[in-house]
Amino acid sequence: MGQTDGLAAFLDALSDCFGLWNSRFDESFKMLTSNSIIPNLNRKLLLTPERMEIIERHARENAAPLIIGAKIGVLWSVVTGHREGHREFYVLGPILTQPVTWSMAERLIEPYQLSFVNKRGLIDCMMRIPVISTVSFFQFTVLLHRFVTGEAVSVSEFAYDMPAERRQERGERPDHSPLANEHEMLTRVKKGDMDYREALAAASTGSRGIRASIDPIRQAKYSVVAFITLCARAAIEGGLSSDSAYTLSDTYTETVDACRSISEIAAVSHTMYEDFIRRVHRVRTAADISRPIQSCRDYIEEHVTDALTVEELAERSGYTTYYFTRLFKEETGLSVKETILRAKIAEAKRLLSNTDMTVLEISESLKFSSQSYFTHQFERVEGVAPTKFRLKNQKVD
Repeated sequence: MGQTDGLAAFLDALSDCFGLWNSRFDESFKMLTSNSIIPNLNRKLLLTPERMEIIERHARENAAPLIIGAKIGVLWSVVTGHREGHREFYVLGPILTQPVTWSMAERLIEPYQLSFVNKRGLIDCMMRIPVISTVSFFQFTVLLHRFVTGEAVSVSEFAYDMPAERRQERGERPDHSPLANEHEMLTRVKKGDMDYREALAAASTGSRGIRASIDPIRQAKYSVVAFITLCARAAIEGGLSSDSAYTLSDTYTETVDACRSISEIAAVSHTMYEDFIRRVHRVRTAADISRPIQSCRDYIEEHVTDALTVEELAERSGYTTYYFTRLFKEETGLSVKETILRAKIAEAKRLLSNTDMTVLEISESLKFSSQSYFTHQFERVEGVAPTKFRLKNQKVD
C-alpha cells in the first residue's frame, strides 16, 4: 500500500469509527475533496480571508500542524502537504470537545448577531458536529501529519490560532487568558527563574474573566493547552532536553483535557508553569552533572508513578549498578533511592493540592508499599502529615 492509499484508508477509518470529517484544499483554498456533511461551516468560519492568510503564513514559516479554534467552541487542525510541487492543505474537523445542547448553542452564537434563519442554520450545524476529546483529536492530527509528510511530530510542536490569541496580537485586551503577561512569564521559563511568583500573580489578576456567551471550561482548556506549548518551547530554549519538554507537555495536555472545572484547569496551569521553571533551573544550575545522570533524573520525574528500581536506572545510564549509584550520589548529593522518593513526594504534594484523591489512592498510585509507609516518608521529607498538608494547600473547589 502506497502513501496515498494509506492516507485514504486512515481518513476513511477516522470517518467510519469516529465520524471525524476531513477536507483537502489546494494552495488557493479551492476544495479538492471533502466528506463533511456541513461544508458551509468550513466556508463561513474556517476559510475567511483572515484565516486563509494565517494558514498561508503558517505554512511558509512552520511545518507543524496548526490548530484553529472559533469562538463558538469548534476546532480544526490543518496539515500542510505537497503534491507535484504544489502546496495542499489537509483539514480535520470541525469538532467539539464537549457536547452542546440547543440552548448552549444559542448562547455560543449570540455574539455573531445573525438573522433568525442564519442562526437556526448555524445551530443545526453545531448539533451535527462530532464530539471528540482534545487528546484524541491531537493524536489523530499527529497521525495525519505523518501520513501526509512522512515526518514525526509531537503535540508540543503544534501551533495555535485561537480567538483570544488574535486579540492579543492586535493589542486588544483578552477576555480571559493564562497567557497574560506572556512575554514576561516565558522569559522566566527560559531563565529557570525561581522568582516567578510575581509574574504568575500578575497574570492571574490581569484577567477580566470569561465572557458568559462562551463556554468557559472549553475556552480555558484551549488557552492553557496553547500556554503549555509555549512553555515547552521556552524550556527547550532554556536548556531542557526536547524529549523531556515534549513528554511533560503531552502529560499536562492530557491532564487539562480531563479537567471538569475552571479551578482544576487553573491549578494544572500553575503546577505546569512551576514544573517547567524548576526543571530549567535545575538544568542551568547543574553544570557539573553529567548527561547520563541528568537523563536519569529526568526519567525519574517523568515516570514517578512507576515502580522504579536502581538496577533499571543503571541499565538506562549504561553503567554498572555499583558505579552508577556512586556517581549519582557524587554528582547530585542524594542517593538514587532518595531522589526517587523525593520525586514521588513532590507528585504526592501536587495530588493532595489539586485533586480529591484519598491518601490511600495517592499512596497506591505512586507505588508505595503501604499507606503507613507513604505517610511516614511524607512526614520525614515535608515535616507534616499528608492530611495536614492537604488542609493547608487544597486548591480544588
